[in-house]
Amino acid sequence: TIFQYLASQIIERLTPDKQELLLKTSVLSDIRVPLAARLSNLPHAGDILTALHAERYFTERREGANLSYRYHPLFREFLLHRAQQVLGPHDFRALQRNAAELLVHDGCVEDAVLLFQAAEDWEGLVPVILAQANGLIEAGRIQTLELWIRSIPESVRSQIPLLNFWLASTRMPFNPDEAYLVFEQVFQQFRACDDHAGTLMAWCGGVQSVLFGWVGIGRL
Repeated sequence: TIFQYLASQIIERLTPDKQELLLKTSVLSDIRVPLAARLSNLPHAGDILTALHAERYFTERREGANLSYRYHPLFREFLLHRAQQVLGPHDFRALQRNAAELLVHDGCVEDAVLLFQAAEDWEGLVPVILAQANGLIEAGRIQTLELWIRSIPESVRSQIPLLNFWLASTRMPFNPDEAYLVFEQVFQQFRACDDHAGTLMAWCGGVQSVLFGWVGIGRL
């Protein structure tokens, strides 16, 4: 009932460019004007967002270093639902992928990861994870990295040795035996494709896993 009300009383009364902006930016949790303009191909996206906020169209304005907007959660849910209906599954996933790529370019990696996952775009997600893996581990965000990697289906993950190398690295502090088994598999994969650097990395990871198992994390 609420969705029908929103459609009949709000969306259908807006101009086509406003409708287009709302639907395309619904995939963004935080809407910055430059990003909205690129995603929607509407140069006046900032003016539209300003008007939507001024006219109280469930749009919150956030001041700061980077001006941004957010839709009310219920309104955004409605917009996402409508965007899928209007665009169709294929074009909606393409919209998610495009938004994710723009977010990566702008340095909003975590938001991008969520969109890649939602679109099931593993080809786009894998290089993002690999680029962020070492930095996440150095920052102590091991579980975040593990969740990102495990979101990728096993059928895809098993074909990418470097991805499994990082997965083993996330398990080493918590379960050295499990990490060792994964490093062993990765070692064989790297060796089979003559990746000498990868083979050495996997060997070192296996050795570290054994050491963790012998002396414990605390004493290291």
